[in-house]
Amino acid sequence: MDKGDCICLLSTMKNKCKYNVILWPILVFLFWHGTLNAQKDASKEKFYQSLNLSYIVGGQVYNDNFLYNPGYSLKFSYGKKVNSDISIGLGTGYLSLSNENFLNHFVEIIGKKKKKNNTPFVNFQGGYSIGWLNSTNSSQYYKINGGIFINAGLGRMIKINEKYILLFHWSYCHQFAKMEYEIFGGNDYSEILNYDMLQISIGVLFD
Repeated sequence: MDKGDCICLLSTMKNKCKYNVILWPILVFLFWHGTLNAQKDASKEKFYQSLNLSYIVGGQVYNDNFLYNPGYSLKFSYGKKVNSDISIGLGTGYLSLSNENFLNHFVEIIGKKKKKNNTPFVNFQGGYSIGWLNSTNSSQYYKINGGIFINAGLGRMIKINEKYILLFHWSYCHQFAKMEYEIFGGNDYSEILNYDMLQISIGVLFD
């Protein structure tokens, strides 16, 4: 390799180094800028969790009669804030009545009316419940199957701090169910049940 070739090679290497010195900062900047934008977009995706305890006043419609059947309910839900006014989530809950129990799985929609620390809100839940009877001597002859349930109501949100919001609300809940039982002679029967309930609830929303 003569002197001229060496000079050309050194010149080419210098040009490549010059381009690399220019190119790498640009690539690093683009990567950093893209990562920063992704973090900003992720921070906009706000999620929430809520825990609610309810006292139930209501009962069961059975053979054209209304049987008073009080109880309590505990529900947990997790969801995403679509915007500052509306949130959508999924949840599960345990409903305990005098003789019956239900495990709820539901979709939830929460809507705030005002953008304030103390604001009214509406809530709708709809889903399916698994049902069973309390352990009694007669439970071997009776069986409760769950069904669709709906729960709709309104209440008030009171913001405690940046992370916690206190919830007070009431709602109307309707639970469909089916009872299967066996009578003397070994004959099996089934009957559709309806539970109409008013729930008075207190809860916490983790923002």
